[in-house]
Amino acid sequence: RKTTGKVTGEIVVGGKPQGRSFKRRTGFVEQLDLHDPFCTVREALLFSTTLRQDADVSDDAKLRHVNEVIAILEMEEIADAVVGTIEKGVGISVEERKRLTIGVELVSQPEILFLDEPTSGLSSEASFSIIRLIRKLANSGQAILCTIHQPSAVLFEQFDDLLIVINQNDGKGGQVAYFGELGRKSATMLDYFRRNGAQPMDDEEANPAEYVLGDVLNAGMGRGTSINWSAIWQASQERQAVLQRIDEIREKARVELPATPTKGDDQEFSLGFWRSMPIVTARALRSHNRNLSYTLGQLMLLTVSSFCVGTTFTNVGAFGGDGMGSKHTGSMTPSALQNLVFVLFYASTLAFLLVSTSQPTYVMRQTLYQRERSSGFYDHRSFVASVVLAQIPFLLLGSVTFFTLTYFPVRLDFESARAAYFWVSVFVFFIFANTPGYLVAAITPNLQVAQIFSPFLVATAAVLSSGVTIPIPQIGWWVRWVSYVTPFRYFLEGLTGNEFGGLAVRC
Repeated sequence: RKTTGKVTGEIVVGGKPQGRSFKRRTGFVEQLDLHDPFCTVREALLFSTTLRQDADVSDDAKLRHVNEVIAILEMEEIADAVVGTIEKGVGISVEERKRLTIGVELVSQPEILFLDEPTSGLSSEASFSIIRLIRKLANSGQAILCTIHQPSAVLFEQFDDLLIVINQNDGKGGQVAYFGELGRKSATMLDYFRRNGAQPMDDEEANPAEYVLGDVLNAGMGRGTSINWSAIWQASQERQAVLQRIDEIREKARVELPATPTKGDDQEFSLGFWRSMPIVTARALRSHNRNLSYTLGQLMLLTVSSFCVGTTFTNVGAFGGDGMGSKHTGSMTPSALQNLVFVLFYASTLAFLLVSTSQPTYVMRQTLYQRERSSGFYDHRSFVASVVLAQIPFLLLGSVTFFTLTYFPVRLDFESARAAYFWVSVFVFFIFANTPGYLVAAITPNLQVAQIFSPFLVATAAVLSSGVTIPIPQIGWWVRWVSYVTPFRYFLEGLTGNEFGGLAVRC
């Protein structure tokens, strides 16, 4: 998972190189507990197992496994509780979120479970509870690799084997100082350091972790140690025993493992696009349904704005015609025509009011996607499709609201074909209007920058280049090209052509 620094060497698991399926066949519990805040504990676990276990595993078997993991996590009482967010103080506790993070990886039945600082940010009581859970998993046969800094003596005793990596005085990082069994009360590790020149612990009741990392290695003080523990390890019998064990494992794998990859080894994701996309979209749609502040906020924004337009320009479209809503039997004055053009222009700019409300949700989903993709849940195509498709039901309702509160009060053309064209155009444009906001949020470093830059994008593309505020031939040649590539211009051309086609203007 590391993307910085330089990594050399060869990584093999069970004596064979990693396949494309490695990341979904292993679990990686990150420090940050990233979850969809609007799903329940059970839904989060079921989402993980559905996408990561092999496709030939039945849904019933996956559900049974989820229930088993919930029992292991001791989360039966909150299995149907919404995860929520720590920032808002809503949902499950910090410790329960860490348990859920472990569970999300555990339901995939990983061959190896990696944990990065599982006790980070937890109280001593919660830390021990998490380590006790990890110890229980190890006792059940789960292979576990866990990183931890400055553990207490009680937590330290829960580990079987220990790998200590230090920085030497020469500035080289990632040097091995010890790799082997810990022993009862850390006796095996302490004996190794004593035999190689370390001073014994003054207090037998002291924390072995603090003694080794602080007094012996000085690793916790930001400076190197006077003894070259890396060189001592390189020459030690313990290291030779480790290398011999590695050679035995690789030789055994060479003899026993098939020459051809096993089923699924070449698959990065368990499910293809057409099977994963509906699952990811269903979760996004469910989250929108539960995120009332987001969905109702967007609907209220459209309702108020549409009502203002409808009441401000009431009956503007009734000038000329037969008085029954069809202007194409008569003519229209230039002033009325100008007002109607503005109504249509406002329809294009109104859609971009949705950008400011949709970007925070997109950023949250993008962060979640990055974590889930790295764990082998689904690819970018499923993510993009889910973001767009999950918005459609709410944008459909929003377009109906805009059409109802604007089209009829303004008295635009009531001819059914023209009215239908107007509504469909607005609906499709509402779907499109969110995508520039997603693009800006995806390429900018954070949400604050995205929300600053988005209004500029809308003003440039929609207002200056649509041909309404300034005729296109009068736009400076250096930016005129924007008017030919922006969809806003063609959206307005479609609406004006639909509304004014065949209409005589009375000067």
